[in-house]
Amino acid sequence: GHTSGVFSVAFSPDDRLIVSGSLDKTIRVWDAHTGSQLGSPIEGHTNVVWSVAFSPDGSRWIASGSLDNTIRVWDAHTGSQIGSPFEGHTSGVFSVTFSPDDSWIVSGSRDQTIRVWDAHTGSQIVSPFEGHTDSICGVDNQRGLVGLSADGWIIGPEGRLLLWVPSYYHAFLYSPRNTLVIPRGGPELDLSTMVHGDKWQDCYVGK
Repeated sequence: GHTSGVFSVAFSPDDRLIVSGSLDKTIRVWDAHTGSQLGSPIEGHTNVVWSVAFSPDGSRWIASGSLDNTIRVWDAHTGSQIGSPFEGHTSGVFSVTFSPDDSWIVSGSRDQTIRVWDAHTGSQIVSPFEGHTDSICGVDNQRGLVGLSADGWIIGPEGRLLLWVPSYYHAFLYSPRNTLVIPRGGPELDLSTMVHGDKWQDCYVGK
C-alpha cells in the first residue's frame, strides 16, 4: 500500500484497526485481522507523516503529526480532515497522542517543545512547555511504558534509565510511541538476560 517507508503505526482501542503514517505523506487504515486496507489513503500532509494515534473513545478520530510542522485530525471512518491543521510548532512534529477523554491532543516536536491543543478547535490550551535541549521523540497518555529519549537513553517506568544507546546507532532506532523497533540490517541488542534496577550488576558475566 504505502509507496515509501512507514514511520508510525498504532492500534485502535478495540484492536480491530491499525493506522500507519509514512514517508509517502499518507495515512492508511488497515483491518488488523485481514491486513486489508480500508478506504483510500488519507492525504493532506505536505511532508513525512511521523506519528499517528487513534482517539481512545472507540476509533472516532485519528491524529497525525508531520514534518510539515502541523498536527491534523481526521475522521477515522471517512478519512476526511476535521477542521484546519493545528499550527504552532516551528519544526517537525515527531509525536502526537490524545488525552484519555479525547479533549486534548499533546504533541512533541523537533523544535524542543511540547504543546497541548484543544482537540475540537485546534487552539493551544497553554503556552508551549519548554526546557528540553533536543528533539522530543515521544509523548503518551499512558504510564509504565518504555521509550527512547533523544539523548539515547531508553527510559522505563518512573523515568528510570534502562539502557544508553551510542549516538552513532540512533539512525537505526525507531520509537513509535511505546515500542522500540530495531530493523534488520542495523545493530541488534540481545536483552534476553538483561537485568535493570537495583540488581543490574547481576547481568554481568566475567571472563
